Amino acid sequence: MVMRAAHVTELGDPEEALTIVDVDRPEPDADEVRLQVTACALNRLDIFARLGHPDEADEFPKQTGGDIAGVVDAVGAEVRE
Repeated sequence: MVMRAAHVTELGDPEEALTIVDVDRPEPDADEVRLQVTACALNRLDIFARLGHPDEADEFPKQTGGDIAGVVDAVGAEVRE
Protein backbone atom coordinates (compact mmCIF):
# COMPACT_ATOMS: atom_id res chain seq x y z
CA MET A 1 0.00 0.00 0.00
CA VAL A 2 1.20 3.54 -0.68
CA MET A 3 0.83 6.88 1.05
CA ARG A 4 1.40 10.50 0.06
CA ALA A 5 4.46 12.37 1.31
CA ALA A 6 6.01 15.79 0.76
CA HIS A 7 9.71 15.62 -0.10
CA VAL A 8 12.17 18.47 -0.40
CA THR A 9 13.82 17.65 -3.72
CA GLU A 10 15.95 20.78 -4.11
CA LEU A 11 16.71 24.04 -2.32
CA GLY A 12 14.41 26.97 -3.01
CA ASP A 13 10.93 28.39 -2.63
CA PRO A 14 8.13 25.94 -1.77
CA GLU A 15 6.80 25.87 -5.34
CA GLU A 16 10.20 24.69 -6.61
CA ALA A 17 11.54 22.69 -3.69
CA LEU A 18 8.56 20.58 -2.56
CA THR A 19 7.25 17.59 -4.44
CA ILE A 20 4.27 15.43 -3.43
CA VAL A 21 5.11 11.77 -4.03
CA ASP A 22 3.65 8.33 -3.42
CA VAL A 23 5.82 6.16 -1.14
CA ASP A 24 5.41 2.69 0.33
CA ARG A 25 3.62 2.83 3.65
CA PRO A 26 6.11 1.62 6.28
CA GLU A 27 5.34 -1.27 8.59
CA PRO A 28 6.35 -0.74 12.22
CA ASP A 29 9.24 -2.74 13.66
CA ALA A 30 8.49 -4.93 16.69
CA ASP A 31 8.93 -2.06 19.18
CA GLU A 32 7.30 0.71 17.11
CA VAL A 33 3.87 2.06 16.27
CA ARG A 34 2.72 3.70 13.04
CA LEU A 35 0.57 6.83 13.04
CA GLN A 36 -1.96 7.94 10.48
CA VAL A 37 -1.14 11.65 10.43
CA THR A 38 -4.12 13.94 10.91
CA ALA A 39 -2.24 17.23 11.42
CA CYS A 40 1.27 18.44 10.74
CA ALA A 41 3.07 21.65 11.70
CA LEU A 42 6.11 23.20 10.10
CA ASN A 43 8.88 24.79 12.12
CA ARG A 44 12.31 26.33 11.63
CA LEU A 45 13.96 22.95 10.87
CA ASP A 46 11.54 22.42 7.97
CA ILE A 47 12.53 25.82 6.57
CA PHE A 48 16.23 24.91 6.90
CA ALA A 49 15.55 21.67 5.01
CA ARG A 50 14.09 23.70 2.14
CA LEU A 51 16.52 26.65 2.15
CA GLY A 52 19.69 24.92 3.35
CA HIS A 53 21.56 25.07 6.64
CA PRO A 54 25.31 25.60 7.06
CA ASP A 55 25.62 22.61 9.44
CA GLU A 56 23.57 20.16 7.34
CA ALA A 57 24.46 18.28 4.18
CA ASP A 58 22.07 18.86 1.30
CA GLU A 59 21.16 15.30 0.36
CA PHE A 60 17.85 14.86 -1.41
CA PRO A 61 15.10 13.93 -1.02
CA LYS A 62 14.54 15.25 2.48
CA GLN A 63 11.39 14.61 4.49
CA THR A 64 9.89 17.29 6.69
CA GLY A 65 6.97 17.40 9.10
CA GLY A 66 8.45 16.10 12.35
CA ASP A 67 5.77 17.86 14.41
CA ILE A 68 2.72 15.68 13.86
CA ALA A 69 -0.49 14.50 15.52
CA GLY A 70 -2.37 11.41 14.53
CA VAL A 71 -4.01 8.11 15.32
CA VAL A 72 -2.15 4.84 15.90
CA ASP A 73 -3.06 2.58 12.98
CA ALA A 74 -0.50 -0.26 13.36
CA VAL A 75 1.37 -1.71 16.34
CA GLY A 76 4.56 -3.81 16.42
CA ALA A 77 4.46 -7.27 18.02
CA GLU A 78 6.41 -6.20 21.16
CA VAL A 79 4.46 -3.03 21.94
CA ARG A 80 2.54 -3.44 25.19
CA GLU A 81 1.26 0.07 26.03
